[in-house]
Amino acid sequence: MRVTDSMMNTSLIVQNQINQQRMMDLQQQATTLRRINEYADDPAGLGMVRSYETLLEQNAQYQRNSGRARTVLNATDAALQDMNDVLSQARVLAMSASSGTATSETNGYAVTELQGLIDQMLSLTNSEVNGTYIFAGHRSDVPPFVVSPSGEVVFQGDDGQISSRIGPSTELVVNVPGSELLGSSNALMAGSTDLSPTLAATDLLGAIGGGTGWTPGSILYTDASGNAKSVDLTGASDLQDVIDLLNAEGLAATLAPDGRGLRITDPAGGPLTITDPAGGSTALSLGIVGNSNVGVLDGSDIRPAPTASTLLSDIPSLAGNLPLGTIIVECDGMTATIDLSGVATVGHLETIFEGAVAAYGLPPLDLQYSSNGLTIVSPVSTPFTISEAAPGGTAAALGILGDGAPTDVFQVMYDLQTALNSNDQMGIRVALTQLESVMDHMNRLEVGVGGKQTMLDWADSALSDRDYELRESLSLIRDADLTKVATDLSQAEAAYQASLAVTSSLMQLSLFNYI
Repeated sequence: MRVTDSMMNTSLIVQNQINQQRMMDLQQQATTLRRINEYADDPAGLGMVRSYETLLEQNAQYQRNSGRARTVLNATDAALQDMNDVLSQARVLAMSASSGTATSETNGYAVTELQGLIDQMLSLTNSEVNGTYIFAGHRSDVPPFVVSPSGEVVFQGDDGQISSRIGPSTELVVNVPGSELLGSSNALMAGSTDLSPTLAATDLLGAIGGGTGWTPGSILYTDASGNAKSVDLTGASDLQDVIDLLNAEGLAATLAPDGRGLRITDPAGGPLTITDPAGGSTALSLGIVGNSNVGVLDGSDIRPAPTASTLLSDIPSLAGNLPLGTIIVECDGMTATIDLSGVATVGHLETIFEGAVAAYGLPPLDLQYSSNGLTIVSPVSTPFTISEAAPGGTAAALGILGDGAPTDVFQVMYDLQTALNSNDQMGIRVALTQLESVMDHMNRLEVGVGGKQTMLDWADSALSDRDYELRESLSLIRDADLTKVATDLSQAEAAYQASLAVTSSLMQLSLFNYI
């Protein structure tokens, strides 16, 4: 085959262009740090690059969703903690008012303080993040809780749950609907009968005051002659020790005739004054702070809380109602008739009641007891009713006649306010029990939010790992090996320069070269 000059020139030019293109491709890889810059570089590889880029964008969206979810959960957690603080302050007010030392004046102050707590609770239930109300459900653009013209707090949100996708197959509900926040998930009946037993000299000081105990220390008293004395009670362990120590100092100390507190008498006659030294509260915890012109001071109620072994016959509020009779419990369309006539102790009452409820197939009802009375709690929100079996009187005597239902946090606080206004001791004790139930409910909600925050921590870690792995896989396909690119580029430049030199040399041929 004859090779013409034209064919040789064309071949040289094409080869130069190939070398130049090779060099330019390597220069682009060195500049962009990528092996694949366009479809022609690697069609199959580019498809995988697009797939990984899509997965990375999805992962980034999950991370953004997680960030927004964390913002809502953090705000919810802070609001629930503040609500628990408000309820704790309301509980302190109720405990102080139920101690027996409260007056109409102190109750008036408590009512004013409680109204401030109600206003604070209302503000917390209307907490918002970036203009969105976190307890409103799907109606997050309006305040979920408002005060109606009648003065009641009304929920105007809905039960909507807001979910956030924080992974390819993971969704997390990030909100607490106001309907769930407002009331307890447990149906509750707070008894209205004080179950504190009569004081005994052998009662331990740590158990008096409904189980709140006492404050070890000294007390001060001024006798009929005006002499001020101090009595150190630090070493006492039960009421008999206190009585003995006071008697040794010239006072006559005994249990009060009604069995509710101590009676302190100055044998020399009145006046008698008992106080605490500055910074102390021993006399107050024993219920004997006060003065008497006649020298006889009856202390306030410091009876202990009942225990499982407390005899029903030792509970003054049940006097005249023993032996107990029969009660009827209705729940979820079922009825249980419970005979309590053989019950002798508080623990036996608990066993018989809960056993009968279970035997009749009713939803579980937990009977709890304290100085404030019996509390019956259902683990579900289904209401229940307790009534008398004719001839009756037992349910009323135990303070558990009526309906048990989920408690409303605002209604409980309003009920406490009403009881404080009228100095209704029984109403205050009932509200105190309900407050404790609401606090338990708030604690459960807070634990649930904490669990979701822990799940977000796990999700964030998993998303971070996934992002790293996707980028690593994408880099293996798309990115250039800089060491190899540098070597190949150097070789390509040398080849291009050599081809140019050869071409230049050959292109200089003329007719004289053939003469």
